[in-house]
This record gives sequence, C-alpha cells and structure tokens, in this order.
Amino acid sequence: MDISQTPWIELIDVRGQNGAYMPPDEGMIQALVAFMIHPRSYEERFTMKWGWNIGAALDEYLERMQQFIETIHYRKYRMVASSNLSRRSIALRIISDPENRVLSFCLLASVVGENNQDAQTKALDFFYELLSTFPYDYILTPISNQEDFDQYTGRDLIQGTGSYRSLIEIGRFESSLVSQQTTQYQLGEWQWSKHSNELIWRAMATSPVPVLLSIMFQPTLLHDLELKKIAELAESAQQIASQSSSPTIQKEARWAAGIYKVRLENMRFPYLLQVHLISPKGVPPFVERVVGNSLTLSPSDFGDPQPGYCASLPNQSQDLCKDSLLLLDPILGVSGGSSIYNRLRLLSCPKEVCSVMRLPYTNEFGIPGVNLLPQREDLHQEMTLNKTE
Repeated sequence: MDISQTPWIELIDVRGQNGAYMPPDEGMIQALVAFMIHPRSYEERFTMKWGWNIGAALDEYLERMQQFIETIHYRKYRMVASSNLSRRSIALRIISDPENRVLSFCLLASVVGENNQDAQTKALDFFYELLSTFPYDYILTPISNQEDFDQYTGRDLIQGTGSYRSLIEIGRFESSLVSQQTTQYQLGEWQWSKHSNELIWRAMATSPVPVLLSIMFQPTLLHDLELKKIAELAESAQQIASQSSSPTIQKEARWAAGIYKVRLENMRFPYLLQVHLISPKGVPPFVERVVGNSLTLSPSDFGDPQPGYCASLPNQSQDLCKDSLLLLDPILGVSGGSSIYNRLRLLSCPKEVCSVMRLPYTNEFGIPGVNLLPQREDLHQEMTLNKTE
C-alpha cells in the first residue's frame, strides 16, 4: 500500500447523458481515480504466507481478493440502491505493449456525486478504501497525472475504436434449451478454477498489436422479479431434463438447472460484470479465443464441462459501448431483447467476479514469455483536479 501519493481525479459532468448506461439525473458528477498494480516479489509473498507452501499462499490471496470484491458491495448500498448517487464501479485494465513487450495492470474506480466537491470527496474516500482493502499481495501506486491516467486506463485505445473487431464483448455462453414441450434461456458461468489466467497473459504478450482487456463490475440488487425468473429457469430446466428423450438435452438441462440453483444461492452480493477486448487495429482472433475460453472453459461443479463463451460485436452501438467503457458503467440491452434477460446475462456472484478479475500470481520463475511493467518512481506527488465538461 502506497499512501505517499494522491491521485489524479477525473471529473466528468454526466448531466443530460442519453443512453442505457447512464440515466439522466440533474446534478450528477462522476469522479474516477486509478492505480497501477504491481505484484510483490515471490520472496516477499512467500514470507507473508500463513500456510506451509506457495499453494496455500495462492488460496490465501484468492480469499483476500473475494473479500475485497465483497467489500465494494457495502451494506449502505442496499438503502440507496435506487439512487444514482450510490453508483460505485471498478475496472481492471490490462494493456499489452508489443513495442516494449510488457503488460501493464491498472485498477480504475468510479463514484458519482451531486456536484464537483461532493464527487471529489467521495472519490478520495473510495481511493483510501481501495488502498486499505486491495489484496496486499500487490502494490497499488496511485496514478497522479492525466497523461498516465489516459495511457494506463486505455482511454486512447478506447477512443480509437471504430473499425471491424476493434471492440468485442466477451460473455458467458448463451443459447436456447429446447425440448418437445419447452424452450428456455440457457446461460453459462464464469470459470471458478484457481489458475491465474496464465494463458491470457501469454496471449496478450504475444499479440502483434496493442490490446486492452477491460473487466468491469458494479454492485447491484436483485429485484423480486429477477429472483423469481431465475427460480423458474431452474425449475423449467429440471423439467426438460426429466421429460426429454434426448441424452444430450437431458445432460444440458441438468447442467443448466444446477447453474441456476447455485446462482440463486450465491447472489447475496450480486454484480453486473462485463468483459471487453479493445484494439484500434482489430483484436487478433487468437486473443479473443484464448481470453474467452480461459474465462469460461473449466470443469464444472456439476460434472460436465463448460459450454464456452460468446463474443459480441457492438456494430451500430459502438459509440454507446465506448461511452460505457469511458464512464465505467455497464451497458444493458445493446442488442435488444427483454430487459430482464439483458440484466441476467451480466449478473454475477462474488465468486464469479473473483474468478474473472484475476492477477498474475507467479512462482520465482515468473510466467515464460510475459514481462510485467516495472514499478515507476517518477509519478507526481501533487493532488491535481481535472474537470471535463
């Protein structure tokens, strides 16, 4: 934890913004702060472990990460959930730099206030909260000037999108579960394995063009209608499993029923979670495949393998998606469809968020072929305030 520096605070007046991502609200000012993330050395992490080996240290880190994610969903949020002033969002931004052959890791946080002063106060409070709760296996260094803020949050890459495959959303598997009597919505899950996504880091480090991986999550509440819908989906899938004469459909239906039941049990702290790949020169297909499969393909708790991922291109909604990424607000319903299903496709439990928001946790040899951006000592110490009209 580094509290010797104060952050650059980006203030954005979002009054009158149109779109699904930010409902208009008089007096809404958004504030963003960011940190560079640097893993502690293997020697340092190993001496801080509570268990007997590095495997136990990994378990301890994963517990700390899930606890950090759950603290973002603070209890007060439940009392003000209907207000835009309760909005708190987090994004992990990983950027590949093929010229220098390094990966950078950035934590971006957003709050909303009634005016500039209120937004700045909330941003500083959130800033210190993140410093004190983020897993101490990593060093957070505040980004304290606009140039570094724009570079490491990926703003330039996001604003440079517009061409084919320059912005891709990676989501869980979605399909229809069909039997002779019923057709219902089927949704996969984010993987829950312990691995630290080494394949993702290696694919991004190998990419011949700069690529930004954005993992964004925001606390939310489940409405009664949504809870009822998930319960209905679980029951319907179970009925399909018992009624269908197809072994394949029976297997898929049992898997889907198990997923929905677990989702009901683990939604005490629900989040809206979105994953994007961005590259102005076009996301290489192999990077998309590796990221999508790494985040969704793993042995399921129900005995069957995950069905995989879905990749979506925003097409005519690309400007809306760009604004969503810049404003750190999950976007719903870009492709149309029922509003309840638009939210269900993003709803994730803390365990799923933790499995997706994974950082490199290496042994003494690191990850072959992957170089992480070294920690810098030349960041400005002065508090600076920027307001974007």
